[in-house]
Amino acid sequence: MLNAILAGLLLVGAGLSLPWFKDLWPMPPSKAGLISAETPVAATDFLLQEHLPGPVFHNMAYGSYLIWAAQPEYPVFVDSRIELYSPEIWFDYLKISAGQGDWEERLQMYEIHILMLSRQEQPGLVQAAIESPHWKRVYEDTTTLLLVQESRP
Repeated sequence: MLNAILAGLLLVGAGLSLPWFKDLWPMPPSKAGLISAETPVAATDFLLQEHLPGPVFHNMAYGSYLIWAAQPEYPVFVDSRIELYSPEIWFDYLKISAGQGDWEERLQMYEIHILMLSRQEQPGLVQAAIESPHWKRVYEDTTTLLLVQESRP
């Protein structure tokens, strides 16, 4: 009997953890629902509508949404499945995201033409890209900034 009760509780817990029931959990409004407020939905819509020339460098957290919403037009640079990417790509991702040193040369090495940046997660790169004469702001909202390469460094 005890095993049946435990199995039932496990099934109920598993069911409530599905995304469709996320609204029932005590979470801040920005995290409730299937898609959180930090997800670049509007920026991705803009990217797809404007047919900007890729590829895109983006915040790692944006990768899963971009896989779902923007592939095959815009393949992701990285996503949360860290085991799929080499350590070299992760080191480059971290150096570029910091916006320090040779970040533009590293982007050029990957032939990146669009930056989809998180204001919260990549403040160093946001500042560096805004100050660079090689990048032009084409879209921004409260969480995401899109810049297009105007010229090579």
